[in-house]
Order: sequence, then C-alpha cells, then structure tokens
Amino acid sequence: MSDAEGLAQDVVVRCWQTFHSFNPQRGNFRAWIATLTNNYLNTCHRSAKRQTIADQ
Repeated sequence: MSDAEGLAQDVVVRCWQTFHSFNPQRGNFRAWIATLTNNYLNTCHRSAKRQTIADQ
C-alpha cells in the first residue's frame, strides 16, 4: 500500500468514526469531509516534520 492509499484509508476511517459530529446546519457534507481531510493531512505533515527534525 502506498503512502497516499494509507492516508486515504485513514481519512475514510476517521470520517466513519466522527460522523456523529457532522451537523448539516453548519455546512454541507462535502465541506465537512474536506475540512476533516485537510486537518488530518496537516497533522500528518507536522508529525513527519517533527520526526525529521528529531532524526537529525
């Protein structure tokens, strides 16, 4: 499995686990998924950056 596939799978699982937090009165479903995906990828990027600095 590639990194992109792993990240996509992680996002799907996170969407499934946090679906109860979706509120259609606050926005549409597509925006909710996009926000969740963006936040998850930013978190992964920060973690990878910290790991790279720690390895130096």
